Amino acid sequence: APLTLDQLRALHDGYGEKDTTRATRFGWQWLLQLCGAGRKRSTSARKTLVLNELPINTGQTTDDRRFLNVILQHHPILGRLDDQERNDVISRMRKQPVAAEEVVVTEGTPATKYFLVHAGVFQVYMNGQSVRLLRPGQTFGEKDVMFGIPRFETVTCMQAGSVWEVDKELFNRCREVLQVRGEARVLELLATINLFQRLTPSERQMLASASIMQEFNNAEHIIREGDTPVAMHIILAGKVNVQDSMGEKRPTGKGSVLGAAGVLFGQRQRSAMATKKVCCITLSRVEMERQSYGVRDALTRAAIASLLEEHELYAALTTEQKDVLLETLQEIQVPAQAPIISAGDLPTLLVMVEGEAHTVQQELAEAEETEEQEQPEVVELKSGEMYGADNVRSGTPMPKTIVAAKSSHLYRILCSELCANLAKLHN
Repeated sequence: APLTLDQLRALHDGYGEKDTTRATRFGWQWLLQLCGAGRKRSTSARKTLVLNELPINTGQTTDDRRFLNVILQHHPILGRLDDQERNDVISRMRKQPVAAEEVVVTEGTPATKYFLVHAGVFQVYMNGQSVRLLRPGQTFGEKDVMFGIPRFETVTCMQAGSVWEVDKELFNRCREVLQVRGEARVLELLATINLFQRLTPSERQMLASASIMQEFNNAEHIIREGDTPVAMHIILAGKVNVQDSMGEKRPTGKGSVLGAAGVLFGQRQRSAMATKKVCCITLSRVEMERQSYGVRDALTRAAIASLLEEHELYAALTTEQKDVLLETLQEIQVPAQAPIISAGDLPTLLVMVEGEAHTVQQELAEAEETEEQEQPEVVELKSGEMYGADNVRSGTPMPKTIVAAKSSHLYRILCSELCANLAKLHN
């Protein structure tokens, strides 16, 4: 009998996502899209915020409401509510006293609300390590609620105070309404970014529908150093300073995808701070897995661009040339024990997305026997690592044979094709 769309989704969720092979994952996603089962927003989605059935807190003072009004006006998501909606939200927030040494949230537990500090000092821990202090006006727990994930931080009160609670249902209603209102603008901006122009209109629609629009003011953190990589941020407008591996600030802006390397390759998140008002869309790891092959391919290229940012090969290029380099990337699949590159091959840049690879052991043994190279270079490629950038920049042949230790998914750039494509740009 024919399957309904809900039954097809159930098959995908129950079986398709359990098979982690790349081909099967994309096969299921393609089938969902073909049958119109993609996670598109209902045409009846509300643009009006309705909170009538949610309980009202009648114990707020005028000073309480004034304090909350100022804070919410600058919130990355709730700041886009109008005055009446913001007051309706404030009426449904509740203040809770917190004693010194009291644990407010615990890492790994379900997230049912997020918090705004009204008074006191709070310590944030990740994996048992102290990462920052929170003071009045600062918030915690939004990402857990926003993305429906367990708490990834523990927050303990260091100096007695109080917090305002925003219930998950209240927050999500606001987010969904604002998402509908902002979708037309998101689609318009996505179509102007080179990385996403290759997508079909329906793919851009799916990306916009799955993302959360946020706005950050000058000096506000978009990503904090060491944050758990649960989402990536596509900059639609504004300027950002990203901290590189040496601690230096590197400016970037429209079209950049922050946090992609963390989400895709598990790399440590680096600090990213707005230097002008920034508009971005945030895509969670879970929603990214549900995107079409075209969207995932575009985001993978963005993650590779972030890996290349600090290399001389990439830094020496203009913006147009960088776009050409990313277009030149070829996706390849290599079975276990098969060679990825051979010694003497033309210069090639390799980026490991999923899998492992290493130097051929015979070459290592031969190198150890020579007097010229007492300590041969051992090349090991894991997810998020690259090899051959220096050879592409200098035009020298590849010095090592690299084989896949297991079935591997990579992107590569052939120096000859890159040079030919760059030449076309100038012609």
